[in-house]
Amino acid sequence: MRVTGDVMQIVTDAQIDIVVEVIGGTTVARQAIMTAIEHGKHIVTDNKSFKATEGNEIFTSASRHNVMVAFEGAVS
Repeated sequence: MRVTGDVMQIVTDAQIDIVVEVIGGTTVARQAIMTAIEHGKHIVTDNKSFKATEGNEIFTSASRHNVMVAFEGAVS
């Protein structure tokens, strides 16, 4: 197992197929998700604010790169 504090190492690593994003927000999370998609990685996210503001871009890019985007959310 490898540990890193650099999210870009993860989303560009050819040995990683699926990225689970739990960063939150719309800045670093957006960059990580979009870069991961561009590198052919499937995405699982619980980031509701990002999906609300950038959802069309996420799903369009995922379709173009033939990857899946799945999401999970918690409700209390």
